[in-house]
Amino acid sequence: MKNLLTFAVGFLLLHGNSAFAQLYWNTNGASNTWTAANWGASTNGPFTTAWSGSSDVVFSAASILGFASAYVGDITVNANTTITANNTLASKSGGSVVTVADGVTLTWTSQNRSTTGTNNIWTKNGNGTWNIGAGTASDPSSGAKFTLNAGTVIATGGRAFGGPNATLTINGGTLQGNSGVNFLNKNIDLGGDFAFTGTGKWTFSGAVSLGSATRTITNTVTGNARELNGNISGTSTNAGLTFAGSGTTVLGGTNTYTGNTTVTAGTLNLHDNAQLRFSIGASGVNNQLINSGGTISLDGDFVFDLTIAGTTDNDSWTIATGTIGYNSTFSVASTLGTFTDMGSNIWERTENSKTYRFVESTSTLTVIPEPATLVLLTLTGVGFGGYAFRRRLRK
Repeated sequence: MKNLLTFAVGFLLLHGNSAFAQLYWNTNGASNTWTAANWGASTNGPFTTAWSGSSDVVFSAASILGFASAYVGDITVNANTTITANNTLASKSGGSVVTVADGVTLTWTSQNRSTTGTNNIWTKNGNGTWNIGAGTASDPSSGAKFTLNAGTVIATGGRAFGGPNATLTINGGTLQGNSGVNFLNKNIDLGGDFAFTGTGKWTFSGAVSLGSATRTITNTVTGNARELNGNISGTSTNAGLTFAGSGTTVLGGTNTYTGNTTVTAGTLNLHDNAQLRFSIGASGVNNQLINSGGTISLDGDFVFDLTIAGTTDNDSWTIATGTIGYNSTFSVASTLGTFTDMGSNIWERTENSKTYRFVESTSTLTVIPEPATLVLLTLTGVGFGGYAFRRRLRK
């Protein structure tokens, strides 16, 4: 009985599902199909084991082979590896982790992916590079996910991270591309800082969540912009964005996050009809747009939430600092309505029974005294003589 149990456990380790099987590719770097008997139970072989579906795999030598399986588990890549598209790429149920070592590239392109959400969940770990190509599968109704934790992912198509129902989570690492791509992901969750590199124009149309922190995007893309056109939101008032690097980043959505937006290098453009929101509190209490070394160009709009804004005459808020480019399509609104263009780049709105004035030249918002208040101040300041002088002027 003991021998039978030992055999059963060994069989499961080699041939069972992803919870048990761990297979190693032939260290001679042989070029062969995925299903050939070139796998081993240890890194040193012998490499005479046939492929077992959903196994976790390790590549420790440069390899070129054709993927010809239904499902694959976690993938560890310690040497340059190229996998050709002989079959649909499907993760194990619940998702697979792809770990690529520093200085190593996994090239897995022109690859259809599973149309089942639970088998289209991928996590990229390790400091190496995964070239995932375009991602050509139809998107499942729900459940598809791609998470970047570290290293570089090279993408060349709109479905590289899944289709319109997929979620892209970025906790770190670099997104690289050299061609124009409009990504289809419905949701983008930022759990950490990350970088853009390459040359092509990328557009993300999905909603972006910053969580509860300020995220830094380092954009070194040359010749083209990276555009975030979905609404950018946060789960706390501190959620904000910092832009670094020499590239151009465009915000095109109705953004509702209320942390600071800081530009330390490169260019930030607020697209026409896009918005930046500012939460206005007591005098001097608000989030800001800060230029500390880059270029800021505003074609879109500022939106002020005046719900709890101060109402004392001459209360004031510095909305932006540094050099700010206010362009011809720039305008100002509150969450309850529009500001009136008073000319000379001055905007006013009456709310909370007070008039709020925004001046572009100083990037300040102020509660301006009403005319009756000005008369009262004059009376208080200069006495009856001043009042008599005003009457004489009226005559």
